[in-house]
Amino acid sequence: MVAFIVVEAAVNLLNNRLLNHHRQPTTNTSIINKPQGPCAWEIKQFTECAQQKHDLSLCEGLNEALRQCKVNNNM
Repeated sequence: MVAFIVVEAAVNLLNNRLLNHHRQPTTNTSIINKPQGPCAWEIKQFTECAQQKHDLSLCEGLNEALRQCKVNNNM
């Protein structure tokens, strides 16, 4: 009887993991990841560059634009 309960629990655990793995996220990540505020465009551009480029020095111009935006907006 105990072995049956253990096996049943293991099967349920695996089934839940498989179901959760294939389930789409319920939160809207586009809202969470969308920067807001006076430097939103600069933040977005720099973040996208940093995520796509292996060499972050390629994003230096965008980083400088973000720094300048922060200075201009007293941030």
